[in-house]
Amino acid sequence: MKSWVLISLLIPLVACQADSTTRQPFIVRDNAPASVEYTEDTVYSCAHFLVHPGPNRNYDTAKMIKNTCQSLKNRPKRFLDQFPVLKLLFGQHPNDTEEVPTMQKQANASSSRRTNSKFVEDSTELRSTLLNGLPVKPQSFLRLLKWSGSEMTEYFGYESITQTWPAMAFKKLQCTSQNSVEIYACGRRNKGRKFGTRRFIISIGNFTELGTIYKYTNISEWAVRVGSQIISVDSCLDYGTFRECTVSKNNSCSVANYEKCDQVAALTPNQLFVRNFEDGFVVVSSNLKEHEFTIQGHNSTIHMVDSKHLFVKILPHSRETPKMLAIDQDSELVEINEEDLKNLEDLHGPHPEIIKHRILLQAKKPNSLQVCLFWIVIGVLVSAHFAVVLVWWISRRNENKQTERVVVFSEEQVCIE
Repeated sequence: MKSWVLISLLIPLVACQADSTTRQPFIVRDNAPASVEYTEDTVYSCAHFLVHPGPNRNYDTAKMIKNTCQSLKNRPKRFLDQFPVLKLLFGQHPNDTEEVPTMQKQANASSSRRTNSKFVEDSTELRSTLLNGLPVKPQSFLRLLKWSGSEMTEYFGYESITQTWPAMAFKKLQCTSQNSVEIYACGRRNKGRKFGTRRFIISIGNFTELGTIYKYTNISEWAVRVGSQIISVDSCLDYGTFRECTVSKNNSCSVANYEKCDQVAALTPNQLFVRNFEDGFVVVSSNLKEHEFTIQGHNSTIHMVDSKHLFVKILPHSRETPKMLAIDQDSELVEINEEDLKNLEDLHGPHPEIIKHRILLQAKKPNSLQVCLFWIVIGVLVSAHFAVVLVWWISRRNENKQTERVVVFSEEQVCIE
């Protein structure tokens, strides 16, 4: 009896929870190398990194660096030699001698010439780098100095020098007082930076009953897959070799908990909604059974599947036919509330389709009399349940009172009736 009362109270609650329109995002693989980090843990930092040259089978790299730096230091002295008065004023230490990149002769004259030629060639390249700035790509620079750059990579929190190099906001190669070379670099430092592959996120929405309003989840279009975890990101920087993405710790909207993301309603008078994303990605949502497309001069008629969503990849060359992929997910109607209609009215004014949806919403909305009758019925049912339980309990109590215990004695036995 008591369970009936509980069930009757739970029915309205279950009905409210069953009305859910949030749909799981559709994830497209990108597989481009990417990193993700929390913006709160990122700091802008600068540091000096001494270059430790590696072995070179042709010559001593450390000596080549030393001679190159010395020759750069002697440039002002050679300039003073052209002006005796300035040389007299500024002077020149008698022990200062100009040293040019040369190599000691070896036993084999031909080998010595080749080695010396390579020595001078690399010294000239290093000299140009010191004067004109570091190259865009680190390959030639690393080859020249036989240096891995691991110190700089570890300091800023990257996996390789090819990732660290383009991410640096500023970097300069310079000679030290000991005639070595060092890199002065500035960039974003984050020890918690994680690496994986980028993912493209498409929010799958729904059309209303009239088909002229489309509602979808407002979620970031990019995410980074790290192991088995997919992390939504706020923004990404493209460095060519990889993409560096960031996300705030306060961001509660992600692929992992997309139910918490805001819902956005869009007006679609022609029952068509098109969203353009980065890298030539287009998502077409249509409430029609089939739709005709004209993309870069190519005409196509597509039969929309149950999900009513189509993924289109616009290729960079206009002569190529765009690639289209139907998103195979079940479609369902979505309910629009008064807040959605108000937001659309602020954008588009009193549009006829908005007025139609407001009339439909008012028609479906229960009036005060219906609500009052509903709660009266619920109250009567609950009261009836309690009344039946109370009558049953009173009747049982009266029966127990009428039952008396009678003791009968006899010579053979004692019994209780």
